Amino acid sequence: MIDVPKEKAVEELEIRLVTLADAGAQLTDLTSEVDRKMQAVRAEYAPRIDQLTELREITVTEITAIFQQHRDSLTEETGKTATLRGGTLSARLSKEALEIVDATKLEKFLRRKGRWLKYTIQPARRIDKIALKKDRALIESAPNDTVHFTRDENLIIKLPKLQLEIKRILHPLRSSLKKS
Repeated sequence: MIDVPKEKAVEELEIRLVTLADAGAQLTDLTSEVDRKMQAVRAEYAPRIDQLTELREITVTEITAIFQQHRDSLTEETGKTATLRGGTLSARLSKEALEIVDATKLEKFLRRKGRWLKYTIQPARRIDKIALKKDRALIESAPNDTVHFTRDENLIIKLPKLQLEIKRILHPLRSSLKKS
């Protein structure tokens, strides 16, 4: 702490306020200059980044199509993993998710069953998907156009040299395929 005599306090504060204002102005100017330079660098590299991003997406789409077409022979009939020199391709099921197709119809269904309050978060009065997901029997008794379980089969592409993992959906699956 700075020891300043009481009579010089106002003078010292004025000096420090000017110093603070100057530092703030310089910091703002410097930050703006950095932002301008970063924007210029981004603009310079953006076309190449966009081109490589598009090439990567096209290549992943092609890999996915080839894997789907030749899955059995690539995975030696296991249907799970193909190990190649450049990386691995694995088909994996995602965790089961609850998909609410029509919240209004679901609310009416839950009210009809007398379970609206049990499966809503108060005071927001929105559906508690975590609690509802636990009541599989109720979900399976609901019309398919309101709520159902979904589970995707994903293709996981692992490139160990880059320590990169890319995921694409092979097949969206519904665990409940009853007639609505």
